[in-house]
Amino acid sequence: YDGDDDKALETYLDLIDSCPEYLPALNNVGALLRIHDQPLVAIPFLHNAVAIGLACVPDGFIFGTDRIAWHWEDNRAFLRAYENLGGCFLDLGASHVDKALDTFHQLLTLNPDDCGVSYLVRKLHFLSETK
Repeated sequence: YDGDDDKALETYLDLIDSCPEYLPALNNVGALLRIHDQPLVAIPFLHNAVAIGLACVPDGFIFGTDRIAWHWEDNRAFLRAYENLGGCFLDLGASHVDKALDTFHQLLTLNPDDCGVSYLVRKLHFLSETK
């Protein structure tokens, strides 16, 4: 929608109304709300997206050993939703850093190759140790 976030949000919400389990729309609503400084409103959408993604993890998947690969395009909305969820907790301030770290650690059990999240986790640990 070429920068028209309101129109994009309306479209994604319409998609969610017709298909509540459409994970990419849930993630995109959460991301748009986060961009517009509404993390508390974004969190339920992102929680739903993460829950839907986790429900699709196959039986026998070993967290911390098996991987949800980024290069499979169908995995990306789920992985982004997890990252956006952690980001929302960070946006809420210092009192939510532990919740953000828990979320990022959970994401890394699915996709340990995520260099950006790994770097962010290390940086958050370093900052919390230097307080």
